[in-house]
Amino acid sequence: MNIVNAGSKYIVYGEDVQTYKNLPVGTYDVSFNKMTGFFLSKRNDVTVVEDKIYGDQQRRLDKVLGGYAETNRNFGVLLSGEKGIGKSLFVRLLAREAVEKYELPVILVTQAIPGLPDFIGSIDQDIMVIFDEFEKVFCKQEDWNPQDDLLTLFDGMDGGHKLFIITCNDLSKVNSYMLNRPGRFHYHFSLTAPTQDEVREYLTDKIAPQYHEYINDIVVLAGTFDMPYDFLRAIAFEINRGYSLKETLHDLNITRTDKVKFDVKVYRKNGDIYEAWSVTLDLSDSEGRYVRVRNYDNKREFGITIYPALAHMVGGEYIINERIQSPRWDEDDFWEYPEDKREELARLENENTIERIVLKKCPDYGPARYDV
Repeated sequence: MNIVNAGSKYIVYGEDVQTYKNLPVGTYDVSFNKMTGFFLSKRNDVTVVEDKIYGDQQRRLDKVLGGYAETNRNFGVLLSGEKGIGKSLFVRLLAREAVEKYELPVILVTQAIPGLPDFIGSIDQDIMVIFDEFEKVFCKQEDWNPQDDLLTLFDGMDGGHKLFIITCNDLSKVNSYMLNRPGRFHYHFSLTAPTQDEVREYLTDKIAPQYHEYINDIVVLAGTFDMPYDFLRAIAFEINRGYSLKETLHDLNITRTDKVKFDVKVYRKNGDIYEAWSVTLDLSDSEGRYVRVRNYDNKREFGITIYPALAHMVGGEYIINERIQSPRWDEDDFWEYPEDKREELARLENENTIERIVLKKCPDYGPARYDV
């Protein structure tokens, strides 16, 4: 029997009770019971499946843990970015290093409960506290905004030396008093998809040598729309199983394709090329997009419906050769020619069918990636 005295209370526990001056190194969940209040539940340490860190992740990890070590107050880091962009991976890497290199206990917060800031503040030692998907867990309720309660905790009013990590998908749902405040969150890392060089490095490591022929096409695709490591990992897995890139992209659960601008070229049977420049298309669009194209030699133009979802990549371009509806011409379309030639011209044009449509992504003149 063990009897623990807390204030005026004497609580009887079994022989397995142990007492500590500090929380042992490990990973914990914050739990709550209406009868007994807050407590920590031991859980397995977070795991990292990747055996190599790509891009500038290691530099950021070193900045965070080094910066925290050099301060004497609470230290906050905000990670933002779209779903699947790598926030969770970064947090896993950070938690692993915090446990293994700095011997910090790691606490995961997955519930918004009144009194939570006081409980965390009462832990009088160095710890790392993770709030994953912050804006979803700590969303505003009818009569309570749990984010407001956390401001003084992040400010360091408890006089502690804690490392707070927050991840969010939608910054607009994060309390404005947490943004642009280095005193609360020293770093704000807005995570983006891997660069094309990083994509190539990752795929070279992950795809078996006999399938390296696909890498260039995937790198080009990554220049068309963002491909986070979740996408790349799944693509490499399927290609290593022997499936083609076209089938892999068609079957995987990665329908997210940003609208981007393409130059469109329509190739006709006689070699004529009709063009349209800077056309905004969505590569997942199976409904079709009407586009007017023009031949700058004969000055003729026509409208055509193209289906971007049917495009397949060949040498860095997207080729469509399915569901192509060639335009129909009649004599009135050649009104500027003598009447006795109009019928023949219409016949020749109708025989001059469309063989393929080629989409080439326009250069991206958007903002450069931010290098920390």
